[in-house]
Amino acid sequence: YEISVRDWSSDVCSSDLGYSMVQGVLLMRQLSAQLRGKQVVWFVCVENDLYDNVMPNKPNFYRTPFVRRVNGDEKWEIVGHHVSPSRWQYSNDGRPYYPMLAKLCTPCPLSRRVYAACKHLIEEARDICAQAGAELVVVTIPNKNQLSPEGLEFLLSHNVDRANFDADYPDHRISEMCRTFGVRFVAAKQYLHAEDYKEHDTHWNAQGHRQMAALLRDAFVKRQAQ
Repeated sequence: YEISVRDWSSDVCSSDLGYSMVQGVLLMRQLSAQLRGKQVVWFVCVENDLYDNVMPNKPNFYRTPFVRRVNGDEKWEIVGHHVSPSRWQYSNDGRPYYPMLAKLCTPCPLSRRVYAACKHLIEEARDICAQAGAELVVVTIPNKNQLSPEGLEFLLSHNVDRANFDADYPDHRISEMCRTFGVRFVAAKQYLHAEDYKEHDTHWNAQGHRQMAALLRDAFVKRQAQ
């Protein structure tokens, strides 16, 4: 798998960390010696990162590291021994990210499992950064459908519990985790609008990139003021 890191300044490191939060943690481990004195801004895309954390592969047959419970206990572990160039045979041509995102916006068995895995990974990342002398900031990136009435109706159409659906539920859960571990949290949903995304695309347009640049600027300014 491919992982890349961008250095925005000598003091701030922001990154595109592969396919899930698991690869983000592995990269932080790998680069821990270079993180001292830096602010590590960790983008978590709620559309796919949360669900991919517990999956051993991508739909295109790539094998990926993932997290699983240890002997059915409350403890979790990162598993990567299956990762190799060979194709993962147990896959299909797609992954139901929108139905999964809709479920992650409600309290249900799937969301409880996914958020438990997420909590483990945030704790691991917190420990890595603390030992390296770096500050961790978790930033959740919303899916475009979470930002408009039409998009919300689209998510609600995926056989979800409408009465308990909350587009902010992923942010609420991850914010609680970060507060528990003393990690700074920013919901990019506070900066982004549906118009900040490309048409028929889940990625930002030029305006969206400017909004995220403002988020990074604010994170850096707040750190400088401390």
